[in-house]
Amino acid sequence: MYRIIKSRSSGKTTEILHLAEETGATVVCANPLLMKKKIEAEGYNDDIQCISYVDFILHRAGTEQSYLIDEVDGLLLTIHRSVIGYSLSPED
Repeated sequence: MYRIIKSRSSGKTTEILHLAEETGATVVCANPLLMKKKIEAEGYNDDIQCISYVDFILHRAGTEQSYLIDEVDGLLLTIHRSVIGYSLSPED
């Protein structure tokens, strides 16, 4: 499992896109339309697929396809607004 643990504005999303291009994984994100614009602007392969957190939760979770989640905290807030925290360890 890939883990990207860096501070804000350090290139995490760019790294996610690079991994998606290499692996063929679908990017799970808050706004797929904005992510597609970023993909085009930064010259990544147009074949990179992007889906919303909601689409992932309702339709894709548990499938055999590979996913890269951009901003795990956004996914957690989509699941339930009352989530006020989470923890991760380096092994997660």
